[in-house]
Amino acid sequence: AHSHAPFPSTFHMDGGIDASRMLPDAPQAGPPVVLYTGTKGPWGGLDLLLEAWAKVRQPAAVLWVCGQGVHAGLTAATVADPRIRDFGLVEESRLQQLVEQATILINPRPPSYQSNRLNFPSKILEYLATGKPIVSTRTLSFGPGYDEVLLFAEESADALAAAIDRALSLSPADRLAHRDRVACFAARHGDWATVVARFLKWAADPADSRCSAHE
Repeated sequence: AHSHAPFPSTFHMDGGIDASRMLPDAPQAGPPVVLYTGTKGPWGGLDLLLEAWAKVRQPAAVLWVCGQGVHAGLTAATVADPRIRDFGLVEESRLQQLVEQATILINPRPPSYQSNRLNFPSKILEYLATGKPIVSTRTLSFGPGYDEVLLFAEESADALAAAIDRALSLSPADRLAHRDRVACFAARHGDWATVVARFLKWAADPADSRCSAHE
């Protein structure tokens, strides 16, 4: 929408990243955890994720899902595969615990789904604040800067499964280097106070605010 806006001046803002709560990447006692949080609607990508999960080659890994609603495919998958667990809708404190236990976080939102063309996955900002590796599909709302902090996968079960396997295979040194890259990215990107201040500065500058009131 920003790239194609028919206005003389535009401002692009994804939102802030609160990296102040980024914790050290502690060793895990249990199996590697792939965590999906968010909608169970078709635009969220659970169908793609479940298809990919059957192709993941790390047998010890588990898939955790939390979010509101019911997904028939997920219900069937939890019965067929004991490595898959649906936590349902959880309290914020419980969500934080699950995120802290996760090995990687995943955003499988399908780029081909029409409503995803103009829908930025805001949970990516929450994910980045953890410093953990993130596997994501590339919807059109991602700017080029995200390439350095997200492990992108094409919209296919094979590609998503391969990306999950790569992320799960990262060494402790690789995970530390990734966390450092995310911390630098978050510092440049800014938290909510920083990005809002940029917007207010842009909005107050007559040279940059040339759209008439009706626009």
